[in-house]
Amino acid sequence: MSRFLFPWLKSASIVIIVIFLALIGVGLLLAAGTPSPEARQLLSEGQSILEGASSEANFHTAIRKFEKARDLAPEWAEVNYYLGVAQNAAGFYDAAIVSLKRYLQLAPDAKDAETVRGLIQQIESKQRNALSPISSGASATAKTGDPAARGNEALHRQQYEQAVTHYLKAVEADPADFRSSYNLGVCYINLGKTPLAIEAFRKAVSINPKYHLAYNDLGSAYDGLGRYQEALDAYAKASAAKPDYAPAYHNTGLIYTQQGKHEEAIPFYRKAVAADPRYVEALNNLGASYSALKQYDEAIRHFREALKINPEHVFANYNLGDDLVKMNRQQEAIPYLEKALRKNPKYAVACFALGLAHLGLKHYEEAVTWFRKAIEINPNYADAHYNIGVAYTESGRREEAIPYYVKAAVLNPNDVTALNNLGSCYISLGKFAEAREVLVKAVAINPRYDKSNYNLGYALQALGQPQQAIPYYEKAVQSNPKHADALFELGVIHMESGKTDRAILYFQKAVEAEPRHAEAYHNLGVCHENLGQVQKAIAFYEKGASLSDDPAESYYALGLAYDATGEKRRATASYQKALTAFSRKVKENPNNAELLNRMSGVYYSLGRYQEAVPLLERCLKLKTDYADAYVGLGACYAGLKQYARARDYLLKAKDLHRKQGNLAGIEEAEEHLRKIP
Repeated sequence: MSRFLFPWLKSASIVIIVIFLALIGVGLLLAAGTPSPEARQLLSEGQSILEGASSEANFHTAIRKFEKARDLAPEWAEVNYYLGVAQNAAGFYDAAIVSLKRYLQLAPDAKDAETVRGLIQQIESKQRNALSPISSGASATAKTGDPAARGNEALHRQQYEQAVTHYLKAVEADPADFRSSYNLGVCYINLGKTPLAIEAFRKAVSINPKYHLAYNDLGSAYDGLGRYQEALDAYAKASAAKPDYAPAYHNTGLIYTQQGKHEEAIPFYRKAVAADPRYVEALNNLGASYSALKQYDEAIRHFREALKINPEHVFANYNLGDDLVKMNRQQEAIPYLEKALRKNPKYAVACFALGLAHLGLKHYEEAVTWFRKAIEINPNYADAHYNIGVAYTESGRREEAIPYYVKAAVLNPNDVTALNNLGSCYISLGKFAEAREVLVKAVAINPRYDKSNYNLGYALQALGQPQQAIPYYEKAVQSNPKHADALFELGVIHMESGKTDRAILYFQKAVEAEPRHAEAYHNLGVCHENLGQVQKAIAFYEKGASLSDDPAESYYALGLAYDATGEKRRATASYQKALTAFSRKVKENPNNAELLNRMSGVYYSLGRYQEAVPLLERCLKLKTDYADAYVGLGACYAGLKQYARARDYLLKAKDLHRKQGNLAGIEEAEEHLRKIP
């Protein structure tokens, strides 16, 4: 028989889409001085909050982190930039201007200096317009001590219940206070009271139809309830109210992404980036959309753009690394995945992707280590269990692979690849009955999966059930007409059942499917020799020997064929090549009785009977009932003219063959006995 098949590894299929519902951009990392590790940690925590911000409360939390970092490192330009961005998002315009101007003072030559100056001008313009086009609305800034101001203070402290009480009083006192209505909605969102939040946001936009923040958060509330069309309508109104408001475009893209409509999402992510070129989340999600469409070069370009703005961005690092793995650029992927894990050590999919990268590089121990870490984080990570099995399989540790394929199949009972690889491992270990059991399940799940059909046929054939194997090999060929090994095994079954012409047909199809299929060429030689077409057989044996990594049998058969045509010189040369190949195999497998027996046959054909005898004696020490070895000893001793010993061995061989029901073996022993004088 030929070989059994593994489909090998499973790749990561998760692309991280980051949901980010605020209006901020993210600055380039510019370090001035040497901020302490504590300051850096606070900055990182604040950045993470900004990346996931969905309401003003998140901005307030981020502001506190940045303020603490600034207090620890007053001369650090970067923290002033982020503080200004967060303050602007929260509506603290005076403070935002101070922070951004401080950033420019500390980093006057920053690459984004002009962009920041433009942002300051925008903030100053918002101050002048007070963000309200209505003539009789709330003032831009609540007076200290009034209900709205107390609500703002409570919201800043994340005391949402208290803030609700104050904002309700504020809107009761001034029904035109759209800001308090909006902030009331923010509090309800944080309290998990989405229907009340929707009511508050709707009231805010009814008072001020140009209030884009309320439309945006109204869309987010609808989105959270799965009311996608209403969410899209709200985001469209936010964009209409403020055409340069990037988050509304971004969030529209997210709706389409959640529905798997990646092509529809892309134009909105592009609009978000056009409105705010520093919008890291939009760049990341734009890349993720291209990745989902398997347009990896375009995806990688956008992930790299995101990382230019924020080199520490967890999801962009992961997504870039994951796509590089998919493109077989594993070595290039590893640093990005490692960076993602430094920021978030509990990131299971990044552990998994890093395992895939090492597996692709054949770093099997490292691969197993990272797959195990993924499982520590998520014990039910079926693909991580599966790929540990693959790592052990590829490194020749099939016994150790088995429990991981079993676990993968338990976690995902319809995983035909796990069942197939489990069956393949059993076959490689000679456990054909166990292989048959799991492969029957695999073909029941997917009757058209060529690998499982092939392997089930192989197991049945090894169990001595070649006729039962035929339908599965045929199904493998139906699913994959170029399945050379299935065609080959069909040829073997027909050859062994005496259907030589049909066997030739299958072997010819096998070499058409795989022109370098050495075993198929060899068996074409056997078939033609059985038909008495020795010259054709010689040509096929020569072709098989020239292609094979293990040409011993083809050279042996070639020597016998040349002997049959009387070409002794060529026969001897072929036998010598066969001996060289068999010697290498015996050195690698010194206790393989079948190899020792075959090598002794070459010595016998060369008339070197004395050298054949020790090999056959070693066979019998390994396998005392090896009838063919007794035949070989009888033939060798007859060649040495030790006829009594020859007769004893041949009679012993005949008796063993009779007990084993081998009629061909009995006939061979009797033929040698008839030649003894």
